[in-house]
Amino acid sequence: MTCYFGLYFGNTNMCLAMHKDSKTEVLANAAGYRVTPSVIAFLDESEKVVGLDAKQAMLRNPSNAVTNIKDLILNNAEPELNNLESNTKTRVNGKNNSRAASQKNGISQHGTSDFLAILFSNMKEIACSHSHEDEYPAVVTVPLTFTQEQRELVKKAVNEAGFQLLRIISEPSAAALAYNIGQETNDTSSKCLVFRMGGISLDVTVLQVSNGMYSVLSSVQKKNLGGHQVTDCIVSFCASEFQRQYKVDIKESKRSVTKLRAAAENYKHVIHGTMNQRCQAESLYDGIDLNVNISIARFDSLIHNTLQQCLEPVHEALNTASLSVSDINTVILCGGCCKIPKLQQLISNTFSNANILYSIVPDEVIAVGAAKQATLVSQSLSEEDYYVNLLSQDISLKLTGFSNSSEELLLCSKGTLIPTVITQSFTVTQTSNLKVEIFEGNSDSKEDNTKSDLAVLNMPNLPVGDVYFSFHIKSDGSLFVSCKDCSSKELGSATVIPPRSQGYS
Repeated sequence: MTCYFGLYFGNTNMCLAMHKDSKTEVLANAAGYRVTPSVIAFLDESEKVVGLDAKQAMLRNPSNAVTNIKDLILNNAEPELNNLESNTKTRVNGKNNSRAASQKNGISQHGTSDFLAILFSNMKEIACSHSHEDEYPAVVTVPLTFTQEQRELVKKAVNEAGFQLLRIISEPSAAALAYNIGQETNDTSSKCLVFRMGGISLDVTVLQVSNGMYSVLSSVQKKNLGGHQVTDCIVSFCASEFQRQYKVDIKESKRSVTKLRAAAENYKHVIHGTMNQRCQAESLYDGIDLNVNISIARFDSLIHNTLQQCLEPVHEALNTASLSVSDINTVILCGGCCKIPKLQQLISNTFSNANILYSIVPDEVIAVGAAKQATLVSQSLSEEDYYVNLLSQDISLKLTGFSNSSEELLLCSKGTLIPTVITQSFTVTQTSNLKVEIFEGNSDSKEDNTKSDLAVLNMPNLPVGDVYFSFHIKSDGSLFVSCKDCSSKELGSATVIPPRSQGYS
């Protein structure tokens, strides 16, 4: 297998990425778009359409369409389903985890797994159009809040669609993997905030990154705060302008409101990439066309209050993790709304000292990370990776110019699983002739010929007082040493590469 796939599905859109020949790319659908609407429309008892065609069909008959499928999985309680029914225009039945979409000739009953399988089958068709493989191994992303039962439902749907499921991972982890956070750096620990603003919800997750491993410190989700609210702002403004010009209230017509919403969504997607700053729709009401000029400055002012609400879950997530804004090293923006420059600026101003990442298109970043993970998972299944890396010799230290200079310290014993990180503090007692000797061999033996020098690190500029050394022993046997003072200011670092005969076993 040479192609590996990453699949992201949201309430509003889906995205599929492929990793091949050391490159990761997002695959376009038949219409040329790199994201596909997560919409299913039933035209009759035997015919259904998915994606763009379904979105167009939903404009004509909303009751025959199924949307917000991820929320249908998450919400099983009857009150929540009733609320979703009003939002999705789909007849919802909470019994047996099934949903019903109304038809011209009756009711078509489908389980949530069926809906997912339909969506994933559409993604499989896209994969087949770009790659002609016998198998299609994939990693699929889900929210952190998915239970094991919900993950099993996703697993069933993925397999029914024809993918070979390698793993299910969380969306924040996929976003971090897309940018190789913690994968290609000597930093032993950092904190990353993943900000995802999609169609109908906002998620903020704080990750602790340590030696390539991710752990969740806090996660906050806000419903009804996303792209739909941005669209509502545009719809409200255009409706007011239309009423001011023509003295008619288009909200009295469901057809007109549906057309206006479609026009507002189109304007929202193209406003920052075109010179045309007009929201337009033909024959919006009683033969009258909609043609409203909305400048970028006006657009920013319309959505100002909505964007300000986005900071509340950010601060809530930080408070839950007992962190401040200055503790965050990296911020990742994902979700369609994060393509809005005003939102990017707001997050940048909030985290002025952090690295803000949005170079990958925000609504594609999770799929890209999933595709990279698919490659890592497949590589981990190779025969050589059934073996663990163990340190083949003791590694010891001898210090000069420190309070415990007379002692020979065992840093890491033979047989330790690597990679590993050891952090120790020492007290500097003199300002000259400071050095750290690193050698390997049997630390219990008193014979020098059983030990070999790895490196001698001269540290001429260390201040008197406590300093902290971090020793990162990597899986290839190399050793990265860094030294910091009490204020976490780095005082020096070095990488020690042992001879071929040494290292791990």
